[in-house]
Amino acid sequence: HPELSLALSDVAWRLLGKYISTNDHMAILSTGRNSIDALFEGLRGSRSLTRLESESRLSVQTVQSMLPFLMNAPKLKDLWLNLGSESLRLIVHTLNGSSIEVLALRDSDIGDVSAIGSCNLPNLKCLRLSTSRITSVPRMVFLS
Repeated sequence: HPELSLALSDVAWRLLGKYISTNDHMAILSTGRNSIDALFEGLRGSRSLTRLESESRLSVQTVQSMLPFLMNAPKLKDLWLNLGSESLRLIVHTLNGSSIEVLALRDSDIGDVSAIGSCNLPNLKCLRLSTSRITSVPRMVFLS
């Protein structure tokens, strides 16, 4: 439940990440507003996760530790995150060419969204930018 706050230690988050990475049946991971800085030290990939949701603002350091997971989660289709603009660039670069279908950036402070236009997301069906405080939208060129 998103309102539930877990007071887990960094060791507990790492162990949870390791468990999830070996679980073949877990499809959705929703961390709510919990700080998940240590989760991705243990979660380096997943054979089963299709959706990841985090409501807490992810620092650049957390996003950097998340990148190996994103590269090793072939079934991941939905990604719901709260990011800043530097973190967005890291995520989009890592997702380039991936099978991600939904990229939701809620309550983010992404500012400039030009990073999204600089990558290839061939399966993207939904881009949600609700309350993302976008300050700059690059000029788009559409090819027919």
